[in-house]
Amino acid sequence: MNKKANLYGLLCFLTVILLPFNAYAGKQDNLPITLKLENATLATAIDKIEAQSPYLFMNSGVDLGRTVSLTLTDKTIHEVCTALFTPIEIDWQIEGHHIYISNRPEPEPVVISGTVLDPAGLPVPGAAIMETGTSNGTTTGLDGRFTLPVSSDKATIEVTSLGY
Repeated sequence: MNKKANLYGLLCFLTVILLPFNAYAGKQDNLPITLKLENATLATAIDKIEAQSPYLFMNSGVDLGRTVSLTLTDKTIHEVCTALFTPIEIDWQIEGHHIYISNRPEPEPVVISGTVLDPAGLPVPGAAIMETGTSNGTTTGLDGRFTLPVSSDKATIEVTSLGY
């Protein structure tokens, strides 16, 4: 009977001791974070977040010398990371008590190609093909064909040719 009482007492003791840790772990992502940064380095911003939360940042090649300006009051860690990292194109992910940050991968190059034809269906050689709003361009070959790398999949092109 004495062993059962000791075991029961130990279980009660552990429950009382460990219960607050579980409650704290469940509410940690709701801890309010306040930041006021004016031309501060990313390293300073991360230090301020770590000082106000249980999170630790893990950096994978991000330049922590980049400057940021941000003012947030009583925001969750998700709101803070979104406001801090999205405008400077840094990917972030929260796993447990760690926030992993990395540079956003370079976008895949987009290439537009085609053939410029006149109203009769004949190729137009020497037509100018320009990405709208840029100085990026090319000309068509003798067969009216062209290939042009552009800045994104949403780019538009303008086609011009003398006489058309």
